[in-house]
Amino acid sequence: MPVKSGPIIVHLETERFLFRTITLADASQRWCEWLQDPHTALMLNARRQIISLEQLRAYIQSFDQWNRLLCGLFDRKSGQHFGIVSAEFSADRTRIVPSMLIGEGEYRNIGALTEIRDVVGDYAFDQLGIEAGVASVLEHNTIVQNFMKARGWTLVRRLPSEKKRADGHGYVDLLIFEFTRETWEQQRKQRPKK
Repeated sequence: MPVKSGPIIVHLETERFLFRTITLADASQRWCEWLQDPHTALMLNARRQIISLEQLRAYIQSFDQWNRLLCGLFDRKSGQHFGIVSAEFSADRTRIVPSMLIGEGEYRNIGALTEIRDVVGDYAFDQLGIEAGVASVLEHNTIVQNFMKARGWTLVRRLPSEKKRADGHGYVDLLIFEFTRETWEQQRKQRPKK
């Protein structure tokens, strides 16, 4: 296990996007309103709400950027902050549990996650030294399930009625997916030569 030597600072770029560590300066009223979107709330199984800047800043500060990371997705041309990726390491730092949210509707379905996946994956496996990513997806979130399956994530477990629905009407299954170093290495070999 690596010895802590300070926070992990991430700064990765693709042609259109920037993926970097979130700071308190990134807190904005616009970000506070992401959960007001009915689609976002449904996919996260969250209550529709607007959070305060104070709550958002507390959320940002809850990430130590060592055991728990919080990064943002930004449009390189406009500077628009449009999404976040959080990740938590396992105790032995061999596994990471990521979670993502595209908060700005106009940035959904434009290939942002596909474009950043190689640079983020290389960073996670090569620089952070993980052996696998493990993610949970709500059963009704077929968009994310299909995205993950298409990119090589494997469904390894179903947890029946694991999460109470945010609307209070019953429970929803949680699906656990895994993406291994072996899968990543196979995919890396298949990338087009630059």
